[in-house]
Amino acid sequence: MKSTVLLITVMLLATGSLFSQKGVDTLLVLPPVAVNETVLKPYEEGRDWIKLGVSSLETVQASNLGQLLSSTNGVFIKNYGPSGISSSSLRGGSASHTAILWNGVNVQSPMLGQSDFSLLPVALTDEVLISFGGPSTAGIQGAVGGAIQMKNSFNEKNPILKINNSAGNFGDYQNSIRLQFGKRKFTSITRFYHRLSENNFPYLNLQNNLKKLEHARLTQWGIAQDSRFRLSQKSEIDIHLWQQNSQRQLPHNRLQIRSVAEHDD
Repeated sequence: MKSTVLLITVMLLATGSLFSQKGVDTLLVLPPVAVNETVLKPYEEGRDWIKLGVSSLETVQASNLGQLLSSTNGVFIKNYGPSGISSSSLRGGSASHTAILWNGVNVQSPMLGQSDFSLLPVALTDEVLISFGGPSTAGIQGAVGGAIQMKNSFNEKNPILKINNSAGNFGDYQNSIRLQFGKRKFTSITRFYHRLSENNFPYLNLQNNLKKLEHARLTQWGIAQDSRFRLSQKSEIDIHLWQQNSQRQLPHNRLQIRSVAEHDD
């Protein structure tokens, strides 16, 4: 009888140990991790991008992006004067086949599908990147022929205050100011640009008389504000703002007596 009770007790203890083993779980539940990234970075440097830095922008002395790119190989610029539009052609494509990016944002006109380069002042940017298509422009909408990007950088070695003034023929005056302050936790860069061009060059009318072009004034001004907040060594927040105004008088052709047309952007 004692042996039977001992056997039943041992079986009950063994069964309890088996049930306790079923409660043990070796699966470790890890917290979720979210990874957000594109397969190909559309504006990644070093992948068929030609970089025009600050030194190139100052050497060319261009007022807008169209004048700057006209001195670059492989880019054809159609320029119709200070009061006209300026468009590009890359790899034989039209102006709508070239994507224009400002700090990664496509600034092409949603109605025309292209951009007027005469409205993009060089003084409001630090770098200009050019790509002639291929894998480097993958993921960029409208970049069939290529892409052009304007970037604003935060370089602590840049001068705190920079003022540029220039004057040209036919009443062309340009002024730009760049103010930078802050180093570690906060950096602010303010840019201002102004241009006035009378565009009153002489020409011969149909009667072979020498006259000056009238009603062809161009007035432009723009301001850009770039701010960077450093939250930690691995995280930061960048804010880019851009406001611009352009007023162009459209001159008459050789068959018209006068013109009162204007175009505002």
